[in-house]
Amino acid sequence: MTSPSVPDIYQGNEIWCFSLVDPDNRRPVDFEIGRQLLSTIDDALVDDRLSLLKSLLDAPEDGRIKLFLTTQTLRLRNRYAALFENLRLSINGPRSDNLVAFARRDPEQFVVILASRLMKHLLDEDDIWVNTRLELPADVPLHYSNIFTTGKLSAKAVDGHLELDIEDMLGAFPVSLLVAG
Repeated sequence: MTSPSVPDIYQGNEIWCFSLVDPDNRRPVDFEIGRQLLSTIDDALVDDRLSLLKSLLDAPEDGRIKLFLTTQTLRLRNRYAALFENLRLSINGPRSDNLVAFARRDPEQFVVILASRLMKHLLDEDDIWVNTRLELPADVPLHYSNIFTTGKLSAKAVDGHLELDIEDMLGAFPVSLLVAG
C-alpha cells in the first residue's frame, strides 16, 4: 500500500481470506462484517490506541490487524496523495537483514515505512534491535509520529546524515509508518 502504483486489494479481502487461488470478485462479499470491525477499530483508536494494538497482536486470526493496517495506511495515502515517491533507505547494524525500509516525500511531507522480516528465529531474543539504525538523508525533517502507536521520534545527526533507532520504531509493533512533524 505504500509501494509505487495503486494498491491492489481484492474487494472483500480487507480481512483474512484463506483461498488457494486469487479471489473471485463474483462471489458475495460480507460488507457488514467489515463495517462492524472497522467501527470497533475506529472507536478503539479514540479510546486507547496501545490497548488496541495489543488486542490486534493477541488475536491476529480475527482479521482486525489486516483491516487496521489497511485502513490506517490508505487513510494516510489519501491524505497525502502526492507523497508517494519512492526513496530507498539504508539500515545499519546487526539486524539490518531483518528489515525493509523506504520513504516517500513530496514538497510538503516526508513519510518513513519500516517493516520487520524473517523474524521467526528472533522472537525469543531480548533486545533484538540493539545497535540497529535507520539512515535518513540529511535534508529530511528531524521529528516524526508513528501512525500506528502515535509515538513521537526524533532523528539524530550522525556523520552527514540522520539516524533513527529501530528499537524506538518497532518496540511496540512490528511495522512503523512515520509521518514527519
